[in-house]
Amino acid sequence: MKKTMILITMLVVVSSVLLAQDCGRQGRMEQMGNKQIHPGMMRDNHQEMCADIFDELDLSDKQQDKINKIRTENRKQIIKLNSDLEILRIDKKEAMKNNNFAEAKKINGKISELHLQKNNAKVTTKEAVWNELTKEQQKKLQDTMKNHRPYKMLGKMRHK
Repeated sequence: MKKTMILITMLVVVSSVLLAQDCGRQGRMEQMGNKQIHPGMMRDNHQEMCADIFDELDLSDKQQDKINKIRTENRKQIIKLNSDLEILRIDKKEAMKNNNFAEAKKINGKISELHLQKNNAKVTTKEAVWNELTKEQQKKLQDTMKNHRPYKMLGKMRHK
């Protein structure tokens, strides 16, 4: 009887956590100042900020083409990884619903691996862009990033 109660309690807790995560993902809005900003809008603003910063670097046409190609390939890779992650999340929900905990743990490992691949892809992309810049452009980029107002605001938001 005691084991049954513990098992039921654990299932309720796990279900609550899974449901809370799913609801948090649905239509999520981020607060910035007094404005409501959808995550997609943040991505668009980030792309605009990158374009502004790249304008300040006086990139050659060849550099712009190469960097755009690098960024496009990265976006494709991230989209694929995100879709794979979503499929694994669905598989994990099914495994949990069927009380197949061993399978859920295996899927957790795959999810972790995909997150690692995403993080490494970001680093690789930044490195590739960095290597396309001259030493002067690299220095200018570092200075710009330190002093660029939107990045300062994002830094302050993260520390709240």
